[in-house]
Amino acid sequence: TKLKDYSKQKEIHQECEKDYNGLFSKIQIKRLENISKYPGINGKCKFHWDPKSSGDKLEFSEDKRTVTLDELNYCFRSVLSSFAMTSGVYYWEIKCTERTENELKIGVTSKWDFAKNNAFCDYQSGWAFYGIGQLRHGHPTSGKIYGKPFKLNGTLGICLNMIEGTLSFAIGGEFLGIAFQDEKLKTGPYWAAVALLHRAGCTLTTGKELPACFPRKQLAISMLQDGFRCIRSNCLLLIFL
Repeated sequence: TKLKDYSKQKEIHQECEKDYNGLFSKIQIKRLENISKYPGINGKCKFHWDPKSSGDKLEFSEDKRTVTLDELNYCFRSVLSSFAMTSGVYYWEIKCTERTENELKIGVTSKWDFAKNNAFCDYQSGWAFYGIGQLRHGHPTSGKIYGKPFKLNGTLGICLNMIEGTLSFAIGGEFLGIAFQDEKLKTGPYWAAVALLHRAGCTLTTGKELPACFPRKQLAISMLQDGFRCIRSNCLLLIFL
């Protein structure tokens, strides 16, 4: 009797696999063409800088979207976003203010309680693009060459894909490639972060759709696979209960 029951369960499981694969193929074709309307995939959430999560001597605009630093010392000061990213795909933009003299370090951090009178990416919990055209992760002075210099030349777009575990950037609509790919980037929370030096400033823009220059096909497939993986798991759980 148990053997018959097992065989029946196996047949149901195979049918579920068949339906899952067929359904995925059909929906994949339809949704790839209209990715921007997929809930959560473009991370159109709005947030600002958090003065309570910042280093010394940083000043903020009334709407807390612009942060500036003007001091004699050459020390990086970090500030985090008011919003913690936990899953999905997020996009935001940074534009340096006109008085910026020194390049910024821009990215994300998984640690909220660190010494913010240092750059967030000095620690293993931080991932950043340094405006001199390099990456920073767990070290204050060394990192891979990446992209091109960024300071007053347009807007920097940042995309954290917590499905694929990637962090990537674009300058003025030009995609710079994937900066980091790490399993740790799949598990939040993460905060948007920026580190300013000496005389610098930037304005944060959120709530925008993911620009076309960022890879979209793989993004849609990943989102769909992730969703159907959950559906399939729930289906199989019900079968074997």
